[in-house]
Amino acid sequence: LTEVFSSLGIAYNDVGDKDKALEALQQCLTLRKETVGKNHPSMAECFNNLGAVYLQRGALQKASEHYEQALEQLMIAADGRQEGAYQALTLYNIGICRARLGHGREA
Repeated sequence: LTEVFSSLGIAYNDVGDKDKALEALQQCLTLRKETVGKNHPSMAECFNNLGAVYLQRGALQKASEHYEQALEQLMIAADGRQEGAYQALTLYNIGICRARLGHGREA
């Protein structure tokens, strides 16, 4: 069921319906947390997708926070190592948010 909400959220975001995207992705986050627990690596996907919606809405601080939560989950799953394409993409997204927020040094 969480995959359905995740896919719906992504689809709504792709067609520009940010409110429905946010609602579906928040439902996905809630259900996934109940299903697999808040520290499961798949939670990173939920946080990353929410970050993307917030980024497109221009809510840069919220986007950055969600991307940082995604990175934290990915780091836990990788035993603290920063490696892999998904982590690199998440770091890139954090950098975009921070740069747009005027925190160039942190980007």
